[in-house]
Amino acid sequence: MPSTSAWAVGVEKAIRLSAREQVCDTCRMKANDLTNTSLPSDSELRLLRTLWQAPRLSAREVHEAAGGDALWSFSSTRKTLERMVEKRLITVTVVHGIKTFAATEPKLRTLAGLIRDFTRNVLDKTEPMPAATFVNSKLISPNEIKELETLLKQLTEKQGKRNAR
Repeated sequence: MPSTSAWAVGVEKAIRLSAREQVCDTCRMKANDLTNTSLPSDSELRLLRTLWQAPRLSAREVHEAAGGDALWSFSSTRKTLERMVEKRLITVTVVHGIKTFAATEPKLRTLAGLIRDFTRNVLDKTEPMPAATFVNSKLISPNEIKELETLLKQLTEKQGKRNAR
């Protein structure tokens, strides 16, 4: 068992790391610019979908909710979560000695960035994809369609302003 001073040093490190993460999150949210965030991979998206449905989960809870047992090992889930923290897709908070994870960006902001990226880089289109495309989606509610459409328009306008410079 580690000494009390080693434990205190570990707690102090965790508090400093947590404070640094909160500052980074605050700065990023103030910037309000999706173009600076990393786009999630397919496996990261599977874990994000789980985190969008629950406010904060442990690695084990994320693994089980994402159906990880059938797809990959628990250690793969943990490694993916670590990579997502590095990419700032999720944040970590220690709760009762257990690391818990939460999505950094709301679901619709992340989806809007993915849709914009796909529209621009795959379809080679500059105008936004109509949000009505997602009407029967299990992930997006009918009430969220309008908000997604607004986000897509905003991202397209920001991109147009950047290209004009």
